[in-house]
Amino acid sequence: MSKKTITVEMYQCDFEHEDGTRCESEGERQGIKPCALCRKDLCSRHYEQVSVSSRGGRETLIYHFCEDHTKEFMDTIINAFGDTRPVAYAGMAK
Repeated sequence: MSKKTITVEMYQCDFEHEDGTRCESEGERQGIKPCALCRKDLCSRHYEQVSVSSRGGRETLIYHFCEDHTKEFMDTIINAFGDTRPVAYAGMAK
């Protein structure tokens, strides 16, 4: 009989609710993402995924941020390149 040892790393969401309780979500790295700035581990309910594409759309970078750092990142991108977020029923913002 052969034996194989498998190690699985489990991560827990670091988000704290206003009442001080911690989110109970846990999982593997596929489901729990670190904030790109502060490195907090967050579940899909508590991280925001931001994708940045080149003009031709050939390359897309995907970032995950906590609520606090999403606005900071978006403001930095807007200051550097202008507001290029899609506008409903109107194409791209100017």
